Amino acid sequence: METALRALLKVIGPARGPFGRIQAIQVGCHGNVVMTSSSRHTMNLLSLENPYFKIIKSGTVGHLNNFHDGGLLVATFATKLVLAGLSSEIPRQLVISVYAHARSLCLEHLDGDSGMVVSLELNDAEMMLNVVKSILCSKPLCCLSPLSLQSLALLLVKAYFTTLPISLAHDSPLERVRFTLLRGEESDKSELFDGVLLTTSPQSKQFVKTLQNMKKFTVAVFNISLAGDAEDWPERLTVDLLGYDFSDDGSFKSLIDCADELIRLGVNLVVCQKCIHPGMKSHLQSKGVLSIDRVSIQCIEAVGSVSGASFLSDVHPPFPMTSFGRLEEINYIIRHEKCFLQLKPPMSAGEMPINTILLCASNETSLDELKSTCEQTICTLTHVVTKAIRGGGWMERQLADHLRCSKPDNDILHKLRLTKSQYGTIIERFAQCLDALAVQLDPLDGMLTDRPHPRNSTNAEQASVFDSYVVKLNALSTAIEIAIACLRVTNVISE
Repeated sequence: METALRALLKVIGPARGPFGRIQAIQVGCHGNVVMTSSSRHTMNLLSLENPYFKIIKSGTVGHLNNFHDGGLLVATFATKLVLAGLSSEIPRQLVISVYAHARSLCLEHLDGDSGMVVSLELNDAEMMLNVVKSILCSKPLCCLSPLSLQSLALLLVKAYFTTLPISLAHDSPLERVRFTLLRGEESDKSELFDGVLLTTSPQSKQFVKTLQNMKKFTVAVFNISLAGDAEDWPERLTVDLLGYDFSDDGSFKSLIDCADELIRLGVNLVVCQKCIHPGMKSHLQSKGVLSIDRVSIQCIEAVGSVSGASFLSDVHPPFPMTSFGRLEEINYIIRHEKCFLQLKPPMSAGEMPINTILLCASNETSLDELKSTCEQTICTLTHVVTKAIRGGGWMERQLADHLRCSKPDNDILHKLRLTKSQYGTIIERFAQCLDALAVQLDPLDGMLTDRPHPRNSTNAEQASVFDSYVVKLNALSTAIEIAIACLRVTNVISE
């Protein structure tokens, strides 16, 4: 068991923190090799049959589902605590009792006047930027230069502020912040746009020019194929397939009838999740209607959100006017030789804006990792509304010192049913696990052995690192609970 846990620690441990290494994980025997520095991706890629691994993975994923950050902290700390408990000669049940007591001491210390927790005001831009940078720096696969780190952090904070009324209402901020990916450019070229961005062709430029004087645009959104595919037609349509080319007659005529009805109703833009028949596209274009097809499910939902349109799942009229969406503005944008349509919604009183980040990275692997990290950052900021905690290993070192200084009285020892020596041994192992976490964030800290108390020193760079208080608190608590669960299983099996 200990050998297996140490192997797991070798996989997840080195990836944590700004000095972490990129992980290369092979999916199964002879499977693909995936590069990642994300805890969620790492957990999803690991195929774990061991029941203790499953407990650690389940607890870590549960934390990530709620808080989006701190997964490697949970998994690493939990694994270290389990190893410390298994290697101890003290009975497992006593180790479990002290772990639970240590958890209470840590949480009480964090809630008290420890100096680690700082108040955070929403107008404190520098503090918000520090929190964002600490998250971005922990993902080396994003390959961010200092310039890219600064510009992207500013962009994410700006995007987050646009979601504040939504975030404070505990709705997902990702409903209001979308990402469009652009490969081949450095990350500092990323931009924030109002509305939604859709990839388009250069031919759309002329269409947008003809609509410059319009004040409102009507949008129709289809989530079915408009290519004449038989499987997307309703059951009431009967076609004889034997010796009859219906694609140029029945089905195509229905597509033209659909187009004519959309034109008659004043639709300016048709967006389709699947394919649109070239003949239908040409017919719409001849009447001044732009059509965009093969739009991803994420983008089609964004178009629906930004315009208020409902999905149309039938090509046969009549189409209710309430199913169409409205746009305030349509712009043709070229960025880095790529063409986009910017769809801006009509702003009504009380409505929150939708924004899109055009996210750039030099290669596909970094771009995927960066998108995941930016989404995680936006969500994590919702937990940093009032409090932040000092990062860079500060919390771990302070808690380790606090536990070592804690002197249990006879009542606590009697309640835990152990001697003072046993208590001290278990607490010291617990504190050593915290020290190991701090060293991961500052490798130099473990090398400076000439200092009397290296844990208490923090360099200038660490002093400006802050993490989400709520995320760190839950990660610490979850890791201890996972370790206790694993040791309880071990205790039951051994008995």
